[in-house]
Amino acid sequence: MSLGGFQSGFHARKVPRAEVKWASFLICSHGCAEIIQLISHVSGEVEFELLPD
Repeated sequence: MSLGGFQSGFHARKVPRAEVKWASFLICSHGCAEIIQLISHVSGEVEFELLPD
């Protein structure tokens, strides 16, 4: 699911926790079902992963 764009050169999307790129870096004690990924417009790669809460 796409969340829209940012002027900073990233767009965001929500993905199921099973599709997280860097699961070992998420600090989550409440078991979020979805994660927000920020994807670079330049490289097309996931640059950041954020928790929705």
